Amino acid sequence: MPRLAFPKPLGWLRIAAVAFICPSTALADAPRGAHSLFDFDAKTAADGWTVQGQGKCSLEPAPPAPAVAEGPGGTALRLSGGRTLKASSPPVGVVAWERYSTLRLWVYRDPAEAKRSPRAAIEVWLRESDGLAGFWRRVDVTHHGWAAVDLPLRWLRPTAGRLPDWSRLTRLELRFRDETEILIDRIGLHLDGTGPGVEPSLGDWQKVGFPGVPDQQVRRVATDKLHLLTNAAGLDTGLLARHLDAVHHRVGRDLGVRCRRPPVLLVFATRQQYQAFPIHLADRLDADAGFPQSGGYTIRGVATTYWDPLQGTTRPVTTHEYVHSFLEQAVGLGSTGEWLQEGLATHYQLAFHPQDGFAKIVEQGLADSGDRLPMRRLTDGSKIETRRYWQAATLVGFLLEDPARRRLLPHLMAAFREAGGTELDPHVGPILGTTWDEIERSWLRYCSRKYGVTISPRESESPEAIRRLARGAKVHVVGISEPADRTAIRDRDIRDWAKLGAGLSAQSPVADHLRKRLESPRLRLDPLAVSRLGVPGPKNAPDRVNVRFALNLILEEPDLFPPAAFTGVRLGDEGERLRDKGRDRTPLDVLRLNRLTLQAAFPDAFNPPPAESDHATVRVEAAGPVVLFLTSYSPCRWRVSSRPGVTVRAIVLSGNGWQDVTGVDAPVVQLSRVGRDGKTLNRDYFHAYSPDVPGYGRLERFVGELTGDAPFRFHGRYEAGPTPFVIP
Repeated sequence: MPRLAFPKPLGWLRIAAVAFICPSTALADAPRGAHSLFDFDAKTAADGWTVQGQGKCSLEPAPPAPAVAEGPGGTALRLSGGRTLKASSPPVGVVAWERYSTLRLWVYRDPAEAKRSPRAAIEVWLRESDGLAGFWRRVDVTHHGWAAVDLPLRWLRPTAGRLPDWSRLTRLELRFRDETEILIDRIGLHLDGTGPGVEPSLGDWQKVGFPGVPDQQVRRVATDKLHLLTNAAGLDTGLLARHLDAVHHRVGRDLGVRCRRPPVLLVFATRQQYQAFPIHLADRLDADAGFPQSGGYTIRGVATTYWDPLQGTTRPVTTHEYVHSFLEQAVGLGSTGEWLQEGLATHYQLAFHPQDGFAKIVEQGLADSGDRLPMRRLTDGSKIETRRYWQAATLVGFLLEDPARRRLLPHLMAAFREAGGTELDPHVGPILGTTWDEIERSWLRYCSRKYGVTISPRESESPEAIRRLARGAKVHVVGISEPADRTAIRDRDIRDWAKLGAGLSAQSPVADHLRKRLESPRLRLDPLAVSRLGVPGPKNAPDRVNVRFALNLILEEPDLFPPAAFTGVRLGDEGERLRDKGRDRTPLDVLRLNRLTLQAAFPDAFNPPPAESDHATVRVEAAGPVVLFLTSYSPCRWRVSSRPGVTVRAIVLSGNGWQDVTGVDAPVVQLSRVGRDGKTLNRDYFHAYSPDVPGYGRLERFVGELTGDAPFRFHGRYEAGPTPFVIP
């Protein structure tokens, strides 16, 4: 199948906060220009502060501190609690954030507390009033006594989805990521030597992107439509500026939007410099990042690519990434790889750089069910695979082609920004004034006319389509919480804790890799927990629970076992088959492969997993057509069989984990929270295993909506077990 040429988004492994922590004994007097947000000296200073989660806050006398201008003293706010604590401030009032450069707060830790827990992670947030957008920083507090924590405003990390607006920030939040106790005082804004401003300037981006490159080798273009930095001698900056000016005009006209700030573009002289940029940015953000392998990517609203003399100044990838940067500035939504950003970027890439064979891509994509998603799923706001870009681009073209639909796009953009995401479903009726069935039929007609392809519409996962399938059929719902023979590691699955501890503590590629995953910032497993697994007696019970919990979490990771770390580990026929599936592995395949690999790497520590795992069996014996709703909280592979003459019209799958089905040839609708790639697919999933559990009412509403309130029969139990569900 021909391939559509487009860049891939960069995968960030971790982004943590950067904070400059200055012990009070070494801090000089505060520079001129400060704005106090909270100082806690008044008796009512704690009024308006609220605490959620496990913890509490109170006003306490501030421990002694050296005399420092704008330093702590008088009364401070004490916060104590666990990793769920969130302390929210009252409104901060009207603040001219752009006049300052740094958010400073003074943090005190008792020496005994610091000794008990040398590192405590907290997060500092600035939030908009609705809580959907804001900026944040993670701070690792490792000092004792008083210290000033300085957070540079221009390098705060924005939330995903809707980009925060500085003029709408209303409150400050402090979140604990570890159990600890601290005192906070003198929260305020300051102006340091970097100058005022909340957004990185061209000079800031030059320092980050071109370290060590002489200033005279870096050329700049600064217009109201483009901020460009490049050290590529062959790049024609005038030609590129004129080209992107045309792109800017076209996108703004089509969408009815304007940029708040000029899009930023960095064009590097070499691929190596381009690949080094995320590493340099990660250093500024105290983050980890990988090397990009595509020809371009956009991060934090900055489009980047590199000079290619064979493609010249106006590369297709440059247009693609410029559109991403434009949309961040104009629509206020970050580039997260979802349908709108990738669809628009690919649409305008093709508009300015037509690609031979694109019609063939559309034709084959429409004919291949694996390459074509139901529209509701494509546009659910989650990241789409690169092989879906053609569909997103043609959907965008369909919306832009008709003047009546195009006039609605400014309202749609505003609704996306307000909602903080690009899920289209809530706006199909209220804004577009249509239905999913009509969108899919009209889109197919558009593709047929524009690209000369013909394909008949198929059933979608819209409520209208399910209602048609359910008309005149018997509706049965089967619900469980846990499938039979779960892949998850239980206590009885570990044969020898001492051998597991010894294996994980060994100096080998397998053990080194697993320890790194277990002790990662996401899991934060105590490094000593592994070494204590073999200690007899009840004292190490918490360590065993924590290690088992962490192992179950990493079993879900699709890239848990890189080949280099597991050279020589023999997986057996089933494991080799699952490994060879590559990107076609489902989340259930990933769980099974990772469990088999653990077993092969540590055969003396684990009991062998069951021959088949994570399954439930349904046998349909009913007369007449049947529609099945199958739901499990945990990932489950449903084995469905039916006697001769029974027609299963459709199967709807839903649950917290990925659901799969085998045994019958029927249309399958996937409404699970987790998608095939292991990432969030659908927030509106349902699950219940009994009419007596809280989720049953939600299940009733979903089934009623999808079937037109057709009567249904419910079959459920907590665990599937070996006995099949029989549909009479």
